Amino acid sequence: MSKIKNGKNKTVLFTIIGIIIGALLIVGIIWFLTVRLYVGGGNLKVTVSDWTGWSEQQPNDKEYDFKISDKLIFEVPSQLGNKSFKVNYINSNDIVITLPSGVIQENEKGGIDLEDNTKQTITVKTNGDEVKAITQTMDAGTTYTFKYLK
Repeated sequence: MSKIKNGKNKTVLFTIIGIIIGALLIVGIIWFLTVRLYVGGGNLKVTVSDWTGWSEQQPNDKEYDFKISDKLIFEVPSQLGNKSFKVNYINSNDIVITLPSGVIQENEKGGIDLEDNTKQTITVKTNGDEVKAITQTMDAGTTYTFKYLK
């Protein structure tokens, strides 16, 4: 009788393990289809607008396109030197990017906090909205405009 119980217990245990593994596979496939195929097929456009307070004539904007992927680190040149940005997280609605030191997200009024030394992240929406980040400088600097392109 105890042999039958042990056999039934093993069958129940293997059934539960099979259900858990199957559920994890389904979640992984859904994640792949919604995140990797939706967002992974697009580009991140970064427009670099260097500016200076020393001259009326301003440098021309430059545009860079990066094939978007999770954990991507991309470097963008500017008049103040190259800056590295990192894609932290991607889903079907958002791309979260860590900004380099000395670059901060533009506030609602179009300005920045010159004294904020915290590590900043921005969220670029996949609907095409633009997000701006600006160097924390006063006499010359760079505005980075981020936009997702399908």
